[in-house]
Amino acid sequence: MDKIVKCTVMLRDMAQWRAFYEVYVTLFPGPTPARSAFGAAGLALGAMLEVECWAEG
Repeated sequence: MDKIVKCTVMLRDMAQWRAFYEVYVTLFPGPTPARSAFGAAGLALGAMLEVECWAEG
C-alpha cells in the first residue's frame, strides 16, 4: 500500500463519496495517494464502487 501513488474511484452514487473517503484514509498510514472520483453507472457485477490504483516500482 505504501507504493500506491494514484487511485481513480468510480462510484455508482456520488452521494457515497464521504463514506468512501472515510474508509480510504484508514488504508494509508501516511499521506493518502492522489485520487480522482466520478460517478459511473453499470459497474461490473452490480458493484457500488470500483477503485483503480497505480503504484511505483
